[in-house]
Amino acid sequence: MATTIDIGYFNSFFIQSAASSDDWHVEESRIKGEFNGVSVDLGVRAYVIDETFSEETRGNAMIFSGIYNSRTGVNKTNEFSVAENITKAVDSANGTIQRLYAEDTNLLILQEDKVSKALIDKDAIFSAEGGGTVTSTNVVIGQIVPFAGKFGISQNPESFAAYGADKYFADKNRGLIIKLNNQGVIPISELGMRSFFRDELKDAVRISGGYDGYHKMYFVTIAQNDNTYKTLSYDDSVKGWTSLYTYNPKFSFSLNNNYYSIRADLGVTSDFVRTNIWRHYDTTSTSFNQFYGVAPAATTIEFFVNANSNNKNVFKNICYYGTDYWSVETIRTNTDSFNRFLDSGLSIANSKTSIGNAYVADSVFYKKDNKYYADIYNNTNIKEGEIYDPAHFDAAGTTRLQTDVTGVKGNYLKLKFSTGTNTAAHGGEGPQELYSVDTNVSQMYN
Repeated sequence: MATTIDIGYFNSFFIQSAASSDDWHVEESRIKGEFNGVSVDLGVRAYVIDETFSEETRGNAMIFSGIYNSRTGVNKTNEFSVAENITKAVDSANGTIQRLYAEDTNLLILQEDKVSKALIDKDAIFSAEGGGTVTSTNVVIGQIVPFAGKFGISQNPESFAAYGADKYFADKNRGLIIKLNNQGVIPISELGMRSFFRDELKDAVRISGGYDGYHKMYFVTIAQNDNTYKTLSYDDSVKGWTSLYTYNPKFSFSLNNNYYSIRADLGVTSDFVRTNIWRHYDTTSTSFNQFYGVAPAATTIEFFVNANSNNKNVFKNICYYGTDYWSVETIRTNTDSFNRFLDSGLSIANSKTSIGNAYVADSVFYKKDNKYYADIYNNTNIKEGEIYDPAHFDAAGTTRLQTDVTGVKGNYLKLKFSTGTNTAAHGGEGPQELYSVDTNVSQMYN
């Protein structure tokens, strides 16, 4: 009977003849040798075992494993053969790799100071057959092509978000928010917000990004070391930054056309009574003006009316299109060299005077053509050279007795709209919407 012993040959073993202890021959486990060959080479080794291996950190390099064959169920994703070229490095001068993102036939590589894409053999990664690559180069990670410009994701991979062909991220080192697509790198923070992001990103300790797939907006939260934060939204349809929010997400994402966020302040005592993951724009909820179950507060929207900003104007009234629960909390114009408001108006409350934070109801909105109108009543003390009717003031001529003089003067108008407290439990009337705001403007001439 033949005896089998293990040898160090690749896919081969020795067989001893049963008749003689000196009668040996080499048997191959697969068809490999020549038909008339009398010997076989040592050949390659199936595996090379490195007995002195140790952990190695290469911040600018990538490594890939074997593939998973979904047809046969053979999983080689835990195999990293050192006999094959399975690593690919980028220029270390651009810092470490902070984020990888696969799309189509490319692998997006985001370093601290550079953005590149690597050409990927998709068949080698996703093939159900589990075969080798089909490209002529026979590599998984091919040529690395850098995008133009010195831009990167710094050390803030948490700022990355993607939707379709668009990718968004923060470049803290350069004080920018970046949009990346087929057109290249676009600094969207330059769209009227250059100084803001330069100042806010400089000392930020966390920059969280997320994309709302339903409303098509990118959200970014910039948190500072003093526990302050700012959450802003960018709307690509208007090519601008649209809103500032009061919630502080650590992570946000879209799923099935819903937008979710996870609270960042998880160390507070009230964690047990708050919701840590929040579904935004929940139309089934009966409570409004809430984030993460926090007690409701007034919703405020502050913005500028910038008509003919290079000229001195008189803003006479307010007209808004929306639901009927809004009030104008503050009405102000631009400031002078001493940071004093040039002019301001009295607050305007609508007919529903029971809303929280009782505003001065000197006038009410009236409805016309599905819009709400109200005059702006000036509440600024008279200035030297102004013409006024003495009957409207006290003897000193400084305190207004009547409020039938309208309009505020300035280059632009700053408005703050508010709903007060507005939930089903606090006497509110459901969700409130504000679509547009107009004002009647007259230009002043010297």
